[in-house]
Amino acid sequence: MVSVVLWVLSGLLLLLVGLSAALFGGAGGFEQQIEDALQRSGAQVDPAFVQQTLVVTGIVFAAFGVLLIVLALVMLARQNWARILLTVLGVISLLLLLGTIIGPLVVMVAIVLQFLPPVNAWFSSRPRPV
Repeated sequence: MVSVVLWVLSGLLLLLVGLSAALFGGAGGFEQQIEDALQRSGAQVDPAFVQQTLVVTGIVFAAFGVLLIVLALVMLARQNWARILLTVLGVISLLLLLGTIIGPLVVMVAIVLQFLPPVNAWFSSRPRPV
């Protein structure tokens, strides 16, 4: 159960980050910070390209967050394939969350918790169809 909660929280974090980047990327100075950093590096980038990149990146993050949440709920229904897929996606999400402190820790704990012996027993004891 703790692993499911951690996956849902990770998914919500990615969903919120994604939605804020997609919806507010051009507002609040985030887009301007990216443009300033690019100008300091000497790169010539169109501001519209920066805004489009923020929107697309935000949509990808939000979709990934929704996927984590859905898979966590499927895992709660004792579907082992969801647990395996969450592990694979968890490793990928570690790359997405590298800029944070808590994010990678939460994902690593969720992965470890979902493979502890009591959890393995819970998955193997699921009711078989008649």
